[in-house]
Amino acid sequence: MGTLPIIYIVVVLLLAIIIVLGMLVVNFSIQIKQIRKQLRFVAHNKTNQKIRIHTPSREVQSMINDINYLIQSTREEEIEIMRKDKELRDTIVNMSHDIRTPLTSLSGYFDLLISSDDASEKERYAAIIRERIASLSDLLESMFFYTKLSSDSIKADFDKCDISSIFMQSMFSYFDDFERLEITPELDVEEGIEFITDEKLLKRIFQNLIKNVLTHGKDELKVSLKKVNGQQGKPSEVVLIMANKYDTSTNIDVEQVFDRFYQSDKTRNNNSSGIGLAVVLKLSRLLGGNVTARVDGEFFEITLKLKK
Repeated sequence: MGTLPIIYIVVVLLLAIIIVLGMLVVNFSIQIKQIRKQLRFVAHNKTNQKIRIHTPSREVQSMINDINYLIQSTREEEIEIMRKDKELRDTIVNMSHDIRTPLTSLSGYFDLLISSDDASEKERYAAIIRERIASLSDLLESMFFYTKLSSDSIKADFDKCDISSIFMQSMFSYFDDFERLEITPELDVEEGIEFITDEKLLKRIFQNLIKNVLTHGKDELKVSLKKVNGQQGKPSEVVLIMANKYDTSTNIDVEQVFDRFYQSDKTRNNNSSGIGLAVVLKLSRLLGGNVTARVDGEFFEITLKLKK
């Protein structure tokens, strides 16, 4: 008879354990249902709502945290896709405008070329047509490159290169243009700056910066290219500053100069699409740097920084 109380106690304990486990299972089932309900709501609605369940279980809470992280990551990817889609659509709209204008001009000059009986006029119209075709080709190439850059199709191939030499070669290739526009470059370029970067993409940056000077600058161009050694654990960086005189009657918004298709001259009478500096910004970031702009009196100044 002495063993009966012990059996009763064991049975009671087992029943208590079963009841507690049953309550935990029921509570867990309720929480799973709540999680599923909230997940369905998130899946069918554009919302930043996260899964919110109060639970004493660390495992359940960890699972909820993982789900919320996945929701947040998915939302961020969707927003980035929407941003790129809008950017692409805006690019196409601007491209159609920029392409239509020179095409209309070409059509007019072709009509003049065909209708003219004067040999000198025919040659003049032919020269204009060749120049417009070259400009249109350059415009289309720039837009194609920008579209590839915006879609992350271009990757950097980093290697050691001589930045000083690359820049001077880029400047020299536009020597005739500087002469024709009577722009006098004042160069302060440190020799032998070696840096880990993508030579091809860096050349593109230099070319676009130089073209911007040739399109919008006048009289003077001041250039400084230096390597700045990092201090107190900071990395070294290469700093390029290009400051050109500009027509102060134009209103330059330095907060927007790197936006795609931005132009200070809203009449868009020059052959610039306004896309060159937008490419510079994207490429500089791709190479681990950044670019900024400011107006200092009669000078428009762009500063490019590349960090190791």
